[in-house]
Amino acid sequence: MSIKADDFKDFLKFYLEKSDKSLVGVFPKTIVIDYKDLDEWNPKIAEELIKNPDNVLDEIEKATKNHSKERVPVSITNLPKAVGLSKLGSKYLGKLILLKGIVNRVIPIRPMVMVAVYECKKCGERKHEQQEEYFLVPPIKCGINKCRSRKFRFLEGESEFIDVQELSIQEKPEDLSAGQLPSRVNLEIQREDLVNGARAGDIVDIIGILRTKPSSSSTKKRKFAMFVDVNYIEAFNKEVSEMKITIEEEQEIVSLGMRGDIYELIIQSIAPSIYGNHHIKEAIMYLLFGGVEKDKGDIKIRGELNILLVGDPATAKSQLLQVTASISPRGLYTSGRGTTAAGLTAAVNKVEGDIWALEAGAMVLADKGICCIDEIDKMNDNDRVAIHEAMEQHKVSINKAGINARLNARTAVLAAANPDFGRYDPNKTVTEQITKLPVTLLSRFDLIFLMRDKLKADQDAELSAHILEIGERKKVEMIPRDLMKKYIAYARGIKPVMTDGAKNYLSNFYQEMRKVSHNRIEDVPVSITPRQLESLMRITEAHAKIALKAEADESDAEAAIKIMKISLNEIGINPETGKLDVDIITTGIPKTTRDKFRLV
Repeated sequence: MSIKADDFKDFLKFYLEKSDKSLVGVFPKTIVIDYKDLDEWNPKIAEELIKNPDNVLDEIEKATKNHSKERVPVSITNLPKAVGLSKLGSKYLGKLILLKGIVNRVIPIRPMVMVAVYECKKCGERKHEQQEEYFLVPPIKCGINKCRSRKFRFLEGESEFIDVQELSIQEKPEDLSAGQLPSRVNLEIQREDLVNGARAGDIVDIIGILRTKPSSSSTKKRKFAMFVDVNYIEAFNKEVSEMKITIEEEQEIVSLGMRGDIYELIIQSIAPSIYGNHHIKEAIMYLLFGGVEKDKGDIKIRGELNILLVGDPATAKSQLLQVTASISPRGLYTSGRGTTAAGLTAAVNKVEGDIWALEAGAMVLADKGICCIDEIDKMNDNDRVAIHEAMEQHKVSINKAGINARLNARTAVLAAANPDFGRYDPNKTVTEQITKLPVTLLSRFDLIFLMRDKLKADQDAELSAHILEIGERKKVEMIPRDLMKKYIAYARGIKPVMTDGAKNYLSNFYQEMRKVSHNRIEDVPVSITPRQLESLMRITEAHAKIALKAEADESDAEAAIKIMKISLNEIGINPETGKLDVDIITTGIPKTTRDKFRLV
């Protein structure tokens, strides 16, 4: 199909008027054309744009000169169908495609020469060479005034450059099935209006032309590298509430939220094949839904929960983490064994020559989702320190090779660790048994639970029957996995406000717990700190979200206090005194030990 610039005169005039773009005075620096508008105006041209975008876009830009003194770059948006990154191949070469993914690598802006100016070393004349290939092409010989010299000097100051940038995107965690490796594709942005349009960890829609390029100017290899020449880029807010939910699904979600047994129904749907651990599954439920982030102006209080599971081998810690990652609308699972700080947070790596790239780690890629870290105690000390900032401030700071960046890592963390000597000893504090985890890291977990393999005859019989499926197993109602993901995504979009009754309920509990420490007759340990109070707020809000409530009331606060008490009683009790001492978690040293130091 032959397409000329004149074909677009009426469309551009109509489109700009429709879009309230003035045809008089300042013309827009970029024209963004909605593909649906083009398809309604002329379906054949719209189809040709997909098949032969280079020619069609060139003619549209030529047509812009009817309204502007210079050619205006044109971007296309709203393509009807996205292509999966794993399906990219030769059949899409040279075609306009839509890709959806998450930015995992960013290379800083670099200048690229468009018109190279060379000076002949013999006669001093200048030659202007238009650069259209992937590698710099100098003139073969001078040829001016019969000069046959083949030696030239590149004049950087007189050459024309534009700013370009290279990115890499990969499939989003929520788009991957279990065990599937994410596919990646490189992007090249060769338009100044599009550079710096996204940063590491951003969810993006990319529209561009799939191209290939050789590895070097002298290569004889038949296999070429693929990349996308970006025409349009749009970065989105990472709220998982953006999942596509149909009207029928929304009605089903609202109906579920109105059920009186919704909490028990969700708990039953979390790892039903894992026996027991009801209170831990309840805590994971709160982690999946999360609280509400609060911006106080000078500080921000995180809304996501962090939970640590400490326990004996073969207590299903790893399975719980893997199931949680699969249930979450955006979840990533990683193991501390072999995981580095760069793999968890972010890294700056050299990609070629002196060029460095910023690459996002698991906690950045899981932004607004859940990052499950198994065997966190097996990480190196230096690597473990790197996640402190991400867990409390929800930011990852990078300062290396001249790159200074602060990336979002607003992720909930579900971690698992084993005691130093294999099995948990009830006669020692939790900090004495997981010495590889510093208290500065432990204090960032809202809830910590023990998973112990206790010797109980009745429990052993029930567990063996559950595993071996002895007898008829009781049928339990569960929410299907896909609906569960959408329910969580829908509920996370709700921002419940705490009622005065809920605030007073939490305040009274906090004051009652602190009253013991006010006793002047007996110097007793601190039973609760403001950090636990903030955790209670997050759990209260999560409990309200689960029932799709706009307000968090006393019943939500009561549920939060209940699960907090279970956690404190499991890991906050001093074995020597049998009393609650929150300093075991916050400082790593119980009051009895401090008293001994004073006596010495």
